[in-house]
Amino acid sequence: MMATLKNRRVIQCSMKRLSTWSGDEFRADLATGRESTGVALAWGTLCARCYALRAVPSFDTFLAAKALHIVGFVSWFAGLFYIVRLFIYHAEAGERPPTERNVLQPQLELMAARLWKIITMPAAILTLGAGVYMSWFKAVSEGGLPGWLHLKYALLVGLYAYHFTCGAIRRRQAAHTSTWTSRHLRVWNELATMFMVAIVFLAVFKRIDSVPWAVGGLLALGISLMLGIRVYRRMTDKATPPPPSVAPGSDDPSSPGSSVADPSAAQ
Repeated sequence: MMATLKNRRVIQCSMKRLSTWSGDEFRADLATGRESTGVALAWGTLCARCYALRAVPSFDTFLAAKALHIVGFVSWFAGLFYIVRLFIYHAEAGERPPTERNVLQPQLELMAARLWKIITMPAAILTLGAGVYMSWFKAVSEGGLPGWLHLKYALLVGLYAYHFTCGAIRRRQAAHTSTWTSRHLRVWNELATMFMVAIVFLAVFKRIDSVPWAVGGLLALGISLMLGIRVYRRMTDKATPPPPSVAPGSDDPSSPGSSVADPSAAQ
């Protein structure tokens, strides 16, 4: 039993002490298992861990990648939210008179192109690069990836599909071939919110069952807000007095029975 515990300590040493393990500690841990039973297995496993450890930088590098991942994620969603609003304004500008449409749409197309190339696309690449590095570090240091991370990858596939669809909408609006209406784009904008809430809750709680609760709570909140806005509008419409109506025979010159003489009739 004691020999098994010693071997297990030797094998797991490289997994638990990635950033603080020194050469002296390596030799000390190795010496504890040298006389035990099954040391050959412990030696081979430990060498494999040591080789993986040589390829993994310090834990500070992992934290730096995590910080860049968060910065990229925030910037990415800021770009996605804003660019869809520009799409909505572009679609609504198409319903205006030609003089206004010819001024608004080129300006909105320029703003969308700059936002996409300077913020949204670089942030998506930064998020992906830092996330890949973090996954590689976690797989090497812990010997595998947890189950909740696989669900996060599936959500990210959907998010990148949403991202590239936004790029296609931008190109179609620039070519004036888009068929998306402002109403459809408003609904499309809410889909990014669903992705954001699901991914954030999953990354924080690290449990698969947190996603339905997060998305369901967001849907309940959205429905509650919509109902509240409708009730508020109905209440304000009832409280607003109707415009005063002019009775026939009053002094309004436009009424048929007005007592004010018509100047044209006097002539």
